[in-house]
Amino acid sequence: MDISTKSRKELETLAQNAERILADAKRSKHHDAASAMAEAVKTALAALPPRPGFRAAGPKPETATTRAIGALTEAAAALALEFDLSPPPQTSAPHKLVAADGSPKVGGDQRNRAVKVFRYLSHRRGTGIAMVAWIAKEDEEEGGWQVTRRSVSEKQGLETDPALDAEAAITAFRALLAAMGTPRRA
Repeated sequence: MDISTKSRKELETLAQNAERILADAKRSKHHDAASAMAEAVKTALAALPPRPGFRAAGPKPETATTRAIGALTEAAAALALEFDLSPPPQTSAPHKLVAADGSPKVGGDQRNRAVKVFRYLSHRRGTGIAMVAWIAKEDEEEGGWQVTRRSVSEKQGLETDPALDAEAAITAFRALLAAMGTPRRA
């Protein structure tokens, strides 16, 4: 059978039929032909151009936000080696530097859609919180960095510092951790 002129839909149907035959033990005498058909269809489908409106699978384009999240992830790993960021003893609700999966935390302002992106690292010591964040507002093409130290009772603002890049923001956050008295690892 010549499958070179078949449409994508026809090829997909042929692949489904071949799979049905291969799954049916009563059709074992047709398994060799079905297996060959499945391989031919797989090759033909791979050679077709992607469907219109669909992006071909592949790496996502790098953006300022993906670079910022990468910088925060790397910084979290480096800071965990440099500082003892474990919660104080007898703490019932510890304030962790990162989310449970090890990635930067997602801010409430991103969850409630006040901003496009709010990803951050934070550490609490006593009544103070030090934070480094990447914030991108809805009306901004790119986001910006914010480094703050505030008391637990203060509301978090959304202002960013245009003079900060990733390296400067992480350095400033490291200095805040040291100023707060965060213990260093030996």
